[in-house]
Amino acid sequence: MGSTHVRVLLVDADSEGISRFIEMLQAQRAPRFQVEHTPTIAGAERHLRDSRPDVILLELSGWQQGGLPMLALLQAIAPAIPIIVTAPSDQEHTALKAVNQGAQDYVLSDQVYDTLLVR
Repeated sequence: MGSTHVRVLLVDADSEGISRFIEMLQAQRAPRFQVEHTPTIAGAERHLRDSRPDVILLELSGWQQGGLPMLALLQAIAPAIPIIVTAPSDQEHTALKAVNQGAQDYVLSDQVYDTLLVR
């Protein structure tokens, strides 16, 4: 029986929390996660042109204007791919704005644990 692979594009301009997200996702046995990371919009465009991830995980902190313009750019580039945003607890209001602007969901990056992230 083959295993399910979920392809994730992690877009994060701040490298501080990246390794934690990647470790959490790659530690999962089912489904298996293939994680690609880029810190720039140009990198995201390249990834989206060369492959189609199943989901985009966008960290909102570290971008100008709380990451909302980055969300809009990613939605324009890949309108059919769900985007889940992450933000620290003190920026939850921005994460909620992102959901109102079309993000699939949000998680608080300083309160995330593996089963929540996998969901």
